[in-house]
Amino acid sequence: MSKEVGKIDLLQERHEEIHSNRFEETGGINPRYSMVFRTVSYLIFLGGVLLLPSLVNGLQLRLATLASIWFVATMGLQVLMGQAGLVSIGQAAFVGVGAYTAAILATKHGFNFLLTIPIAGISGVILAIIVGFPTLKLRGHYLAIASIGVGQIILVLMVNWRAVTNGMDGITSIHRPVESNRTYFYICVAIGLAIAFALYSLRQTPVGLAFTALRTDETAAGAMGISVAWHYLIAFMISGFCAGVAGGLFAYNEGFISPYGFDLGQSIVLLTMIIIGGLRHISGALVGAILLVFLPPNLEFLGSSYMVIYGLAVLLVILFAPDGAAGALLKLRNFLLRKISGSNRRAEVV
Repeated sequence: MSKEVGKIDLLQERHEEIHSNRFEETGGINPRYSMVFRTVSYLIFLGGVLLLPSLVNGLQLRLATLASIWFVATMGLQVLMGQAGLVSIGQAAFVGVGAYTAAILATKHGFNFLLTIPIAGISGVILAIIVGFPTLKLRGHYLAIASIGVGQIILVLMVNWRAVTNGMDGITSIHRPVESNRTYFYICVAIGLAIAFALYSLRQTPVGLAFTALRTDETAAGAMGISVAWHYLIAFMISGFCAGVAGGLFAYNEGFISPYGFDLGQSIVLLTMIIIGGLRHISGALVGAILLVFLPPNLEFLGSSYMVIYGLAVLLVILFAPDGAAGALLKLRNFLLRKISGSNRRAEVV
């Protein structure tokens, strides 16, 4: 017990040491201005979410709902890759398991929405435990290749286990809990924000601090007494839960699911979302989901050049904004706050 307390104290001391010089590291930004800016940003975001259904057409609202669903799935990757430092290219398989779990429970057993979504998340956790024990001994590109293999195995099961999944014919007649597109959009956003708040709070806990230590230096973290395998499994389970919940929401949103909605291509899309959005920030999952859901339909007018422009845009973000779009926005925010702080300091001197 004393060993665990000592380990937690070490983590907290390191966390406080990192953040004690926040004022200097951000170039002299007044914390009060930062708090005001953050509060105003949250209010603008919430206001935009509430007003969005009234400002867009039906197609754009469906895209916004889809973005909120992929936001949930991508948050799982943010924990796994951005916080714990692991690499996975099989997230769509976990989404698929959650989708099929929700669809089967809803259509064959009459479960309601409030039960199927949590159970879909739990199904992702169970799959993460089954897959995690043998694969989390791997690191780097070996783990990435293993995750691809797991995704392909799950896809084959979806196609061939017809008694459960109905094969390539998929599962139909998955009825949403509400008829209104607007209301379902609000439901998906509310679930996404609730999970985002929970994950943000997790970062300040011993588990979250352990993730940071593992990402920074796995060997040093292990020497501090952190259980490397156990914390990696926790990260995998959190990622699986997020993917499972997203899968359940996706099944209800589409009303129909089939195996090839959860193939390797979709896993790469989810991976691209978090890389473009920003691995180090939970908001990166949101930014990446919005960009990769809304950009493709709006670039179709380019015809055959569409994929070239799309790929070039992804490459430019990776090269010139390694922290992703969310990281770039954070730098812009800090730049503006430094300007404001500097102007006020000069005014005080005068």
